[in-house]
Formats: sequence, structure tokens, C-alpha cells
Amino acid sequence: MLSRIAAEAGVLGNSLRLLEAIDRIHRKFLGRRLPVNGAGVCGAALADIGIPPHLTRGVSLVARSAGLQGHIAEELRSPIGQQVYDAVDRNAEYSPPRE
Repeated sequence: MLSRIAAEAGVLGNSLRLLEAIDRIHRKFLGRRLPVNGAGVCGAALADIGIPPHLTRGVSLVARSAGLQGHIAEELRSPIGQQVYDAVDRNAEYSPPRE
């Protein structure tokens, strides 16, 4: 989505194109998608418009903080944390790591 917006704005650059290429190659060789988080896409988009890398971290931090606030507000309105914990505690089965 951000790549499409960048393309429409005429600022789609090498960083976002690299993420798209990684996605294509990953799917081709492994048969599944490599999930790219919002911070990664945001950082690539900011790099493409010339924002210095040390400043892009701050933008990602602000975005993550806003998302965290949203999760907290949702939990306060409609708490499910204890239900999720209890369900996992009752139903999870331990599988030791494969060697």
C-alpha cells in the first residue's frame, strides 16, 4: 500500500523497490511471503524521500507508540488479555526445538 502511494506521488525509490524484490524472491524460493512490518516499510519510504537513517528511527518509534496507545485503549474498553492468557495456558502444548 505504501509503495503504491509512493509511486502515485512520484517518490517510489530503491529502498521500497528492494523490499518488493525481496518479497518476490522469497516467495519464489520458499513458496511463502516474508512478512515485512510497518516500521520496515516506513523506513524504506522515508529513505526513498531522503530522510537521514538516524531520523527514520524516531518516526518509527512515534508510529509504534501510537499503535501501542491504540492497543491499550482497546484493552481498557474491552478487556480480553486474561481470556487470551487463560486459553493459551490451557491449550498450549510444548514442543521441544528440533535439532
